[in-house]
Amino acid sequence: MQDEMLSYQWKEDTRISDRIELEQSKKLIAGYKPEFRCYRSLMLMNEAKKVLNLISIGDGVVIACGESKQDFYLAQVSSLYDTGESDGEMFATVIWYFKKEEIPKTKLPRRTFNNEVFLCTANAENVVDVETIINKCAIVYSESPVPINGESEESVSTYFYRKIFNGIKVSNYKPKAENKTSRRKTNGQQERASAKLDKNQTKKADPVITKTPLKSTENTKE
Repeated sequence: MQDEMLSYQWKEDTRISDRIELEQSKKLIAGYKPEFRCYRSLMLMNEAKKVLNLISIGDGVVIACGESKQDFYLAQVSSLYDTGESDGEMFATVIWYFKKEEIPKTKLPRRTFNNEVFLCTANAENVVDVETIINKCAIVYSESPVPINGESEESVSTYFYRKIFNGIKVSNYKPKAENKTSRRKTNGQQERASAKLDKNQTKKADPVITKTPLKSTENTKE
């Protein structure tokens, strides 16, 4: 299959203006400036401008980090924004997940699955150029293995996690219990987006993990 150049565009009418929702995005963006614009969704398109994927906050994504199809990172989008200019750069903040190939074999559990990933709780650069995003995926928490692919050809690959890796050791992931009585009520859309992100908020550990996606000019889809 020939390489296909991707183009990127914010989905119309998804710029965030709701005060509470905007404040949540601001907290995730280091060095936020008033002219920055935050969004809910990003369209990945081919050269003919056909939309291949719609990436929204909370979605899993595949991020290019090498020249071959097997060279990629996995992450979950926590915010989407640009610098405010008409031709300004477009960015995403992400939560990283390690594939088992990225973890030393001596640190891995005795039994792992091909589509099992590990939530990164080490310090890591979490801002990526959106042009390093080459596909969408699903990343779910599950104590039991889940199928990697959906039932249809259009379905995205599914990865599951049940453990974390802090750069030193692998340990069990403990989902946060939801406090229904104290949870602040917001509109339905913002509440669903928050639920996706709250599930994966973790404390940072000391080790620093370096993720190096491709530069935007190197990005192609195989």
